[in-house]
This record gives sequence, structure tokens and C-alpha cells, in this order.
Amino acid sequence: MVQRDRSTLNEDMDASRVRGKTPVAARIAGLAVVLTLVLALAGGRGVGVAAQDATPAGGDSGECVANEGSAPEADAGGETDATPVAGGEAEAGPVGTPAEDSLTIDAVVAAQNLVNCYNDRDLEAVSTLVTANLLESKFGATSAGDVVAAFEGGFLLAYTVQEIGNAQTYDDGRASVDITYVAGELQYVQATWYMLTDGDEFFVDEEVLEDAPFLDVESVATVSLTIADDETPLAFDQTTENTIQEAINFTVINDGAEDHVVVFYRLATDAAAGTPVPGDVAPEDAEVVAFVNVPAGDRETVTLVGAPVGVYLVADPNVEGSTAPFSITEPAE
Repeated sequence: MVQRDRSTLNEDMDASRVRGKTPVAARIAGLAVVLTLVLALAGGRGVGVAAQDATPAGGDSGECVANEGSAPEADAGGETDATPVAGGEAEAGPVGTPAEDSLTIDAVVAAQNLVNCYNDRDLEAVSTLVTANLLESKFGATSAGDVVAAFEGGFLLAYTVQEIGNAQTYDDGRASVDITYVAGELQYVQATWYMLTDGDEFFVDEEVLEDAPFLDVESVATVSLTIADDETPLAFDQTTENTIQEAINFTVINDGAEDHVVVFYRLATDAAAGTPVPGDVAPEDAEVVAFVNVPAGDRETVTLVGAPVGVYLVADPNVEGSTAPFSITEPAE
């Protein structure tokens, strides 16, 4: 990647453009034939890629194509957030209609293209493929510059796509695809990406995470953390020591009035460093393994798959001293 002047990445998203790129229409036309064959073989159910066969950031992750136009305004009635109800459950999201084959192809290509640009760390291109709402709801950012800072802080992990499919359309003109990916090496994500469209260009407007991702594994543990308010450090609700599992679901509950970005670190295996205690700052050599933006008054699930034995730290960077350690251990003999 060529290092860009930081100021150019802080410009308003509508002014962000990447010149000299192949037009999106040509990109879609080039991939349409391949995807049509894939969709036909898969019975129209979408495109699936095994995690071990996908290419993470740093390799040939595929062509990245910027949009040339600006994202259209979202329909005021296009809310996709589920409404919390008694008992912690949530009402179902919007009901869509299965997209026609041509739109399915375009939507799948658009989603994969965003992943390509994201994995290439091409923030100028990414800023033309998403809306301001996506930056805020997913990254807790108000500008592309904030996302650049998150990249530099190591918070944003490369995506290994496992499946994209189930394209839907909605009465308000939006489209969506279901996507399953692994962020970094451990964070397993199942989500729906809602998109705004303008001609043949797609703009990802929102990512809605599955509350409890479906995992074909034999051992799963579930623990929860709570953010009591916007000033109190987050804390685990149960034990902070877990025996190693194929998957661990961390439910992060935000009872505050503001959104909170929560980052999961894996600490270096250095016995001399000692065991961290709540409030400890993540050391410089800590590895970011997952992150999530939790809306005010809501909850999100972070799923770690194949997390190895070790010491970890969960942090809320916007609240001083808001960290909570946990460990993954070998089962007792």
C-alpha cells in the first residue's frame, strides 16, 4: 500500500474518490459470468468460501473498486434495528423479498468488493463503498479519519469470508446479503449487511449481527459482561476463568446512554508480566483478537472460535480504567 497523506483521508466521505479504478459496472460484468455459474451450481443460495481457502489481508485479496457516486439518502422508514422487548428478546428485523438472480449477483459482488478494499487497507476506496451510518454504527466513527486511526491502532482485523448469500430486497428500496466471516483469526461473525443502491452502485449502510451465531461445534461456553453506565468500568458477570472450548460467546451488555466500542486483546505469554487485574492497561505487545461496537441500551455477542489457552483482556477504550481480564485454561485432569 502507498502511504497517503492523512489529511486526504479525513475529508468528507462525499468528496472521497479513487481515480484510475475500473468502473464498478465493468467489474460486475466481469464477475457476473463466474458468479452466475456458481449460483447455478449452488441452487441460487449464494457464494460460500471455506475459511482456509480464502486469502487474508496482505495477499492477493481480489480487486478493490471504488464507487464513483455518492451514497443516496436512506429512507426515513428504513430502520433495521430490532426493538428490545421484555425478557431481553428482540422483535424480528425487516422482512425482505428474495432478490432476482441479477441483483443477487450484484449484491454479492458488492459485498466481496468491500471486503477486498477493507483487507487491502484502502480507506479511500472503503469510504466510497459505505455510508456515514455504517462508520458510526460499526466502528463508532464519525469520519473516515476515525477509521484510519482504528486501523493504525490495530483494532480492525482482516476478514476471511466463509459465505455471502441470501440476497433480499425491501419496500424502502434497500437490499441486503447475509455474510459469514472470521475477523482476524478468532472472531467468528454472522451478520446481515443492509445496502443502499444508486444505479449499479451499492453502499453498505448497516451491519446487523446475529445474536447467537450458529456454530457446528461440540463445545460452546457463554459468558457475559456489563457496561453499567458511561463512566463505570465494564465487568464480567460470571467467572473470568474458562476452560478451553471450541467456541466462546461473550455477550456484551451496554446499559449506558452512549455507544461503546469494546476491544478484546490476547496478552503475550510472559509469566514475568504477571496476571492482569481489572483496570490494567493492555500492554503494547497485546494482540487485538476481536472488537465490537455496542449501541446504547443494547447488547452484542462476540464469538471467539478456537481461542487458545492464555490470558486475555477486554477493554472499553473510551472509559478510563475500563478493562477486565479473563483466562482460558486447560481442562482439569
